[in-house]
Amino acid sequence: MKRTFYLQHPLMAMNDPRMKNLVEKENLKGSGAYWFIIEKLALLPEPVALLEYLEPFCSKTRISFPYLKKIILEYNLFIINEEGFFTPDELNPRQNLSKKMQENAQKTQENERKTQENEEKTGDFHEKTQGKKAKKSCDKQIKTQSNSDLPIQHSNSNKGNIKDIITTTTKEEETGGDGGGAIRSWQKLVDDLSLDSQWVEIACMRSGYGALMKTYFEDAVKFFKQHILALDKGGELLDISNVHRYFIYFTTPGRRTAMELHSHLKELDNRRRTTASAPNPYRHEQLMDGKRTYLGCPIPDYAPPRPDETALWNDRTRLWTSVSRMTHPSVPNDASQRPE
Repeated sequence: MKRTFYLQHPLMAMNDPRMKNLVEKENLKGSGAYWFIIEKLALLPEPVALLEYLEPFCSKTRISFPYLKKIILEYNLFIINEEGFFTPDELNPRQNLSKKMQENAQKTQENERKTQENEEKTGDFHEKTQGKKAKKSCDKQIKTQSNSDLPIQHSNSNKGNIKDIITTTTKEEETGGDGGGAIRSWQKLVDDLSLDSQWVEIACMRSGYGALMKTYFEDAVKFFKQHILALDKGGELLDISNVHRYFIYFTTPGRRTAMELHSHLKELDNRRRTTASAPNPYRHEQLMDGKRTYLGCPIPDYAPPRPDETALWNDRTRLWTSVSRMTHPSVPNDASQRPE
C-alpha cells in the first residue's frame, strides 16, 4: 500500500461527513482518538502500519487499543489492504473531474509520452550521425596523411582515438552517464538501517522487545539479511523505504519471524551474560611475551590454569601444589628456586 497522505487542518477535516458522523456517535473522544492515530502514524517513514502498531502506545494512556481499532474499522476514515495494513483516507477529497476533462488529461499525457519518445529517437539519430561524421572525417584525414610525407602510423593513433570515443559513448549510454540513477544493492540498504537512529528507536519499540533489539541491533540486521536471502526477497527491496517497511513487518509482534528473531537475540544475550559472569581461569597467572608465567616462573603449555595465588608448579609430579601463606610467609620469586 503506497499512498501520499497530506495532514489537513483539523477545522477543515471536520467538514468531511465521515468526521461529522464520528463526532456525532463518539463525541470528542472519537475525534481525539482519530488524531491520536494520525499522530502515531506520523512517526513512521510512511503513514502505513498494521493495527498492532498502535498497541504499545496504549499502555501509558487512558485510551484502549480495542477503541482505536473500532475507530479505524467502523468509520471509513482509513483504508485497509488485504495484508492488514491501514493508512488514513483523504478527508474532503477533491471532486472528480468530468468525463471530458479526464479524456483531455489522458490525451495530454499521451501526447507528452509520444513527444518524449520522438525526442529520444531524434537524440539517438543525432548521436549516430555525429559518430558517422566523426569517423568519415577521420578516414578522410587518414587518407590525406597517407598521400603526404607524414608517417602512416599516426593514422593508427587517430583510429584508436575514434574507437575509444565510440566505446566510451556506448558505455555511457548503457550505464546512464555517471551511473547516479543506479539502484543500490539491497545488502547495502539493509546495512544502512542503523544509520537512522530515530528510525531504529521506532523499530525497536514496535518489536515489543525494544531494549533487547537495541542492544543487539546489528545482530538483528544480520538475522534479517539471512531471512531475505532464504526467501529471495532482495529484488523487491529497491530503496530504503522498502527496507524500512519490510523490517517493520518482519518484526511485528505475533509474527513467526518476530518470535524467531526474539529467540535468537535472547540466546545471544544469555551467552554474553554467561561468558561475562564466568571467572577467568588464568586470573592467577601473568602473560609475558606470549608465555604463561607466575611470580617470574614459566608455566608449561600443557599445565592447567594456576588454581590460586599460592600454588607452585611441580615439574616432577606435573601438578600444582597450593601452599598456605601462614606456613610459608614468602614464595620464591626466582625461577631457580622452584620446587623439584
